[in-house]
Amino acid sequence: MSSGLDQPGLSPGASATFWIYGAQDRLARLSPEANGALRMTVNGRAVTSGEAFLLGGINKVVVTGAGRPASLRGLRVTAGGGAAPHGYEAEAAQVAGTARIGDVSLASGGRAVFDIGGAPGNGNTLTFPQVMADKAGPYALTIRFSNDEQSKATHYNPDPLARTARISVNGAKPVLATFPNGFHANNWWEMTVPVTLRAGANSIQISGEEQPNWDGRTYASQTWP
Repeated sequence: MSSGLDQPGLSPGASATFWIYGAQDRLARLSPEANGALRMTVNGRAVTSGEAFLLGGINKVVVTGAGRPASLRGLRVTAGGGAAPHGYEAEAAQVAGTARIGDVSLASGGRAVFDIGGAPGNGNTLTFPQVMADKAGPYALTIRFSNDEQSKATHYNPDPLARTARISVNGAKPVLATFPNGFHANNWWEMTVPVTLRAGANSIQISGEEQPNWDGRTYASQTWP
């Protein structure tokens, strides 16, 4: 796909923004049709190799002049190459607390791990102890998940709840990722989270706990269990 923009003389520091649609989470090659030095970011992250991970949906691509005035005619987006992704089944990882492995027909392999996270201070975690990376650097961690939780609803108004996961790499401070509601425990979606891995084996733990109200002390579940 080529997105056209005729903007001659893109001076240093000046930028052009493209909004790029991705049909699914995947690696893509982004090639500015330009003369002159440029920098490029995708969803706020710098692109150094010409390849970037696009999220399913809309992605923000910013092309910035980095030298003498550049002539930018467009941005070509094609399928990316790169190494084949590593895949790991949740039921083969380490389950702790009351998180449990169960059978479910539409999960890959027919099994999945349920009930990760819960009340504040819980120990219901899922840990992948041997996530391999060929070299150190940023990676796209794509998680296949389901979330059917709803609070008590009226007869005409369902109240689906998003869930926040805490994703910790090699024991570092967790990254928070919000997983939307899919309305059924056997409806599987994908969510991609950027992580930084070291070369070789990495440990990735997924946990979760209810977040406090704005006062930082009370919890919604105390009022609405």
